[in-house]
Amino acid sequence: MVALFQEVKQLKENSKRFTLESVKSFTRGAAYECRLPPTRSVARTRLTQNTLPRQVTDPYTLKFHPPENQLLKWKDDIARKNQHMKGTFAYAENAQGCFDISSLQTMLKLNRAKSICSLQRD
Repeated sequence: MVALFQEVKQLKENSKRFTLESVKSFTRGAAYECRLPPTRSVARTRLTQNTLPRQVTDPYTLKFHPPENQLLKWKDDIARKNQHMKGTFAYAENAQGCFDISSLQTMLKLNRAKSICSLQRD
């Protein structure tokens, strides 16, 4: 029982958290050891517009990330709205939070990092 507890403790200590601060200093090898959030499709996302900027959800705090195709669609829709409606801010909102184009780009990068890590493990 004690050995199992020590093994679990060691695994937790060796697993790095994927945060904005840790990503800045990561090497490819360090990224390989990270626990990346799983990918899961998100239902009922709507695009909203505001004349004032809103607080967006930090992508590094999410329990799961949407798949790449959803992120690309939201990013394209927001870019199109921003192009047509100058002076407003467009966001993708769902049960996970509120995302602007920058946070969507960050999630796309995290998804790509996750796919690279999974290829290296195979």
